[in-house]
Amino acid sequence: MTSNMTTPDVKVQISISEADISADQLDQLTVNLMRQLRGLGVESVARTGAAPSPEGAKGIGATTGTLNVVATPNFVDRL
Repeated sequence: MTSNMTTPDVKVQISISEADISADQLDQLTVNLMRQLRGLGVESVARTGAAPSPEGAKGIGATTGTLNVVATPNFVDRL
């Protein structure tokens, strides 16, 4: 018996936060992380833009960037 059911993708949001970092440095960190995730074989990774600093972020002017990552459950099982 063959099933036509598909397993839904896993969607994860990753926030990058660092106190006292410039926008250019945050951009470089974000690009590097995106490159590494793509190298691991995720379905997709995309920027969602800057977000407010998370509660408890240390330092004045903490900068945060966010990525949306989509992966298959099989990919997550390999981690």
